[in-house]
Amino acid sequence: MLTKTCEDTTFADGVTIGDTDGDGITDYRNIGASYEVLNGPEFISIIDGLTGAELDRTDFIPRGDINGLG
Repeated sequence: MLTKTCEDTTFADGVTIGDTDGDGITDYRNIGASYEVLNGPEFISIIDGLTGAELDRTDFIPRGDINGLG
């Protein structure tokens, strides 16, 4: 299965994506509003459909200026 993931994503096997960019932050949610993630690293992960384990990961397409949010 393919899905979009980010730092702090925890898979069904208990493994969590850590601080991949070394900035000391893994939770990029905009907590004051709708919990949207407006910055931070994002990935496409391949997940084993039986075990929930991440099999592979690649960088997601970088964000552009979407609706003026930058």
